[in-house]
Amino acid sequence: MSTLSVDTIQGQTAAANVKLPAGAVVQVQKDVRYGLTNHLFAQNTTSFAATGLEVTITPKFANSQIMIQCFSSMVEVTGSAADGQAGIYRKIGSGSYAALPASGTGTGFSNVNYNYTVGYTHNDYSIYSPWNTYAFHTCTSLDTLKFQPYAKTNAAGTLRFCHSSGCAGIIATEILV
Repeated sequence: MSTLSVDTIQGQTAAANVKLPAGAVVQVQKDVRYGLTNHLFAQNTTSFAATGLEVTITPKFANSQIMIQCFSSMVEVTGSAADGQAGIYRKIGSGSYAALPASGTGTGFSNVNYNYTVGYTHNDYSIYSPWNTYAFHTCTSLDTLKFQPYAKTNAAGTLRFCHSSGCAGIIATEILV
C-alpha cells in the first residue's frame, strides 16, 4: 500500500487542468451564523426581500454543479393568521437577483407570489419551525455567483428568518460533473 501526501494540487498552467473525477468537491463557500444576538431578517414585507445571508462562489469549472444548502434553526412568524415563506435567489455576474428555479436550471420561478423552496410557516399551527433545503445551479460560465434566501410574509405579521440565539446559513458547494 502507498500513501500520497500533498499540500497543494495545482494544474501546470491553470487550475482547470487538474483532472478530478466526476462528483469531486472542488470548493465550498459559506455564510453561517451561530448564536445570533438579534433576529435575522425581522420584517413585515409582502414582497420577497433579501434576508441578509449571502454566499459568493466563483466556479473553477464552467460546467460544474453548485449545490446550495440553506437552513435556519428556528423561523418565527408573528401576528394573527400570519404566514411566512422563503426561496433561494441567485445573481450571475453583474446581473440582478432572481428566484432560483426548483430544478436549478431555466429562467426563473414561475409564480412570483409563492415560493416555498426554503420553507413555509404559519402562526396558527407552526409558529416556530426549522427550515432546510437543497437546490442546484448548473454553471455555464466562470461568472461569479451569489445566492441568498429571500423571504416574505403576508400583511398580517412579521417573519423572523432566524430567531435570536438560533443559527442560520447558506452554503455553496462546487461539484465536478
